Amino acid sequence: MTVSDGKTTCRNFNSSTAPKRTHDVALSYGGGPYNRQLFKSICSKLISSLFYIELDSVPAFYSSPEVCTIIISCRVSASNALLDLIFKLHRTQVYIYYQGDETTPAKGLLCTAKQVTECRNMQPFRRQVTISALSLQTAISVQMDGFDGKKQHISNCPYRIEKLVRDQGLLDIFGNSSHTVPSSPRQSGLAEGKADLYVEVDRLIETLETCKE
Repeated sequence: MTVSDGKTTCRNFNSSTAPKRTHDVALSYGGGPYNRQLFKSICSKLISSLFYIELDSVPAFYSSPEVCTIIISCRVSASNALLDLIFKLHRTQVYIYYQGDETTPAKGLLCTAKQVTECRNMQPFRRQVTISALSLQTAISVQMDGFDGKKQHISNCPYRIEKLVRDQGLLDIFGNSSHTVPSSPRQSGLAEGKADLYVEVDRLIETLETCKE
C-alpha cells in the first residue's frame, strides 16, 4: 500500500485530461492478503482524523467547574464532498462521546439534521457541544463510532485545554487569555493538520505492511 499527493495521483491516472476532482491523500493497495476488519479500522481512523475541536471562547474559570463550549469542525471544506461525508455519517447514525472532567462521557449524534441542512447550503461543518472543566489542565476527549465497531478519538484528542488555547491562537500580545475568538481564528490543528494526517496515514500503512509479512 502506498500514499501519495492526490493531485499527483490524478495526473498519473489521467495524464491526457485535467482531473475534475483532487484529493489531499490517495491510497493504493498493491495486492496480497488483507484483513477486512483491519481495513475497516483504518477507514475509521482516517475518517476520525478529519474532525477536530476548537474552543468557542477561552474559559475564565471564575467558577469551578466551568462549562466550556466546544466546536467540532471538519477539515473537508464546504463542498459536495463534505455533504457526501456528512450525509453518510448521518444516515449510519454515527455517535460522538465527549467528556471533560465529567465522570462519564456525554453521547450524541455527530451529524444531526441541522448539520446536514447547513452542509446542503454549502456551509462548513460545525457541531457544538459543552463539557465541564476544572482547570486549564483538563483534557477534552471526543470520540466517534468507527466502522469496525470501536470508538476512535478525533484529531489531537484527548486535548488539554491549555494547549488548545495556545494552538488556537487565543492568547493576546501580553500573554493573557483573550476571552473572545478572533474574527479569523487559526483552526486548531489545521496549520499542521495536513502533516498530522500524513503521519497518521504512514502509521496505518506500517500496520498494514506488518500484517502482510
